[in-house]
Amino acid sequence: MTIVKRLIFYYITVNMKPYILYYPVVVITFAIIAGHILVLLGVLLNRLRDLVFIKKLKTDSEPGFPEGSGELVSVIVAARNEEKNLPELIESLREQSDKYFEIVFINDRSTDGTETVLENIKEEMGDRVKIIVNNQDPEGCNPKQFALDLGIEEANGSILLFTDADCVVPSGWVEYYKHYFDNSRTGVVFGQLSVKDNGSFFERYQAFDQLLLHQYNSGTAGLGLLTGCFGNNLAVRREVIDAIGGFRALGYTTTEDAALLGAVNRQKKWKGRVSTLKETMIETAPQKSWKGFMSQHVRWNMGGFYADDLQSRLGYRFIVLYLVFSILLIPAAAIYPFLFIMPVTSFVFPGLLGFTGGLLYSKDRIKLLLMFIPYMLLFMVFYSLATVLAIFKVTVKWKGTVLKP
Repeated sequence: MTIVKRLIFYYITVNMKPYILYYPVVVITFAIIAGHILVLLGVLLNRLRDLVFIKKLKTDSEPGFPEGSGELVSVIVAARNEEKNLPELIESLREQSDKYFEIVFINDRSTDGTETVLENIKEEMGDRVKIIVNNQDPEGCNPKQFALDLGIEEANGSILLFTDADCVVPSGWVEYYKHYFDNSRTGVVFGQLSVKDNGSFFERYQAFDQLLLHQYNSGTAGLGLLTGCFGNNLAVRREVIDAIGGFRALGYTTTEDAALLGAVNRQKKWKGRVSTLKETMIETAPQKSWKGFMSQHVRWNMGGFYADDLQSRLGYRFIVLYLVFSILLIPAAAIYPFLFIMPVTSFVFPGLLGFTGGLLYSKDRIKLLLMFIPYMLLFMVFYSLATVLAIFKVTVKWKGTVLKP
């Protein structure tokens, strides 16, 4: 009997040792699957809410505010060396269906012709345009936080719309965002974005990548938890900003938009909404190089991985670390096949979010379907690398400024 026990012990400790991980891997994987299904449910709930929202608008009255009526909106744009991009944004603002809004530009330490472009638009539009010139380096916050707060201080609107100088907004952008704030409990709304695609693989991949990432933000918000957004398509009630104390009150962060949503979460007073409407879906310029694209993702990962909001931080770490380990364990899976469940899960369920987002928002669904598999495989590797760099707090440069971790 003693010999039999020894043989069993030897078999378990030596031959079966890798399989001790079997049950933990299975449990964690099913948690990842359940989380992604919930996020997908949130994405679909957002769409359903907006279908009801639009139906109500059409029933009550046709969308459209006469000039001079409704709540004043302040569009706030921080611009640093954006001489080439600003004309497209300005043209899209000129074409807004609702004209009752002001524009607050912050010329943030620009060294190109940004100042001239802004002075020209002010001359054309008069008092509707305000220009703030900032020549001061920020302390205790990132440059974007500092610049946005300068704009907020000069804004008169009860609703603040934020976008970037390299974006183009649709003609119904101001009008439809106003309608979301008809509900007095709505504190913040963020919308979809697309990436300008001139046909290169790099640009098309960026369009897929950002569409997929946005579905995580959209889905969690749909479930009532604000975890993050793209700050270039964001609307906030002025009362919310004042209660928080502005962007500088959030402390230094590489992702001021996500930090703002975390602060709204903690207040527990306001509701967040996601706009799934094409009338609020902006278009943004792609990154020009893989290096710049990686820097962008490392910055986003740092913001998520080290977020002040505990729920957002833990949830983010759980998902991205699972992705990283699912890639790293592929060689071991060749010996212990049960480990293949991890990379397969990392492909299928984030892919399901990307696929759903593509069906809802992609301008060219056929291209998305044809390139879906290579896009997802690249996403897994690229995002894992960005996560590892963010964990080790690799220094990144953004808009000409070196951001500290």
